Amino acid sequence: MTEVCSGSSALQVTDFQTAIASLRAAGADKFDPVQLHYLETLALHTTSQVPGVQRLLNAKLTKALDDFTTRFELARDEALDA
Repeated sequence: MTEVCSGSSALQVTDFQTAIASLRAAGADKFDPVQLHYLETLALHTTSQVPGVQRLLNAKLTKALDDFTTRFELARDEALDA
């Protein structure tokens, strides 16, 4: 799943963007394009918030990204097994 460092917000944003780009490259945009767009939008809007709100949104984004990644990997594994 995704790992987000507890360091600076800029580092976290880069980690989120990298994770989302990896999912897109793996075909997740065809699996659930709406959820992937939500993740991209949340990552983008997080950067414009004050630090306290950024921490809350980073936690929400981390959970949503982990959940999406798990669902995508399960679906991909099931498709390969079929």
